[in-house]
Amino acid sequence: MILIISLLIVSIFVLSIAMKIILQNNKLRKEGIKSSGVIISKEVDTLTHNTNNVSYPQIKFLTADNEWIIATSKIGTLPFLYKIGQKVSVIYQKENPNNFIVNERFIYSIPIAMIIISSIIFFVGLAKLLIHE
Repeated sequence: MILIISLLIVSIFVLSIAMKIILQNNKLRKEGIKSSGVIISKEVDTLTHNTNNVSYPQIKFLTADNEWIIATSKIGTLPFLYKIGQKVSVIYQKENPNNFIVNERFIYSIPIAMIIISSIIFFVGLAKLLIHE
């Protein structure tokens, strides 16, 4: 019973994070400025230090004000998806260029996958909870 309730709580938490990411990405896509950048390094997940799990691409790009920005993506990806030296499109916030997203289709699918998976876990957990009682 505690496991089921824990799964429900975690799935709600993941759903809320995914929705927040989607809203932030949509706002950046509507109001942000597009630029081209290049991957200059990849930071490994500092919690696990496992290079096979998640990496966060560090990107260098030029703003509309001719200012070079070097910033790390907030969205982690599988390490093989980006290569150092690879050119990417970014969309950044004019007031805060360090707030940016990589403008790639699969980046937008990450929060959608989070929603699908956490929704399945939520409804399976809810069904088990209702059947259990």
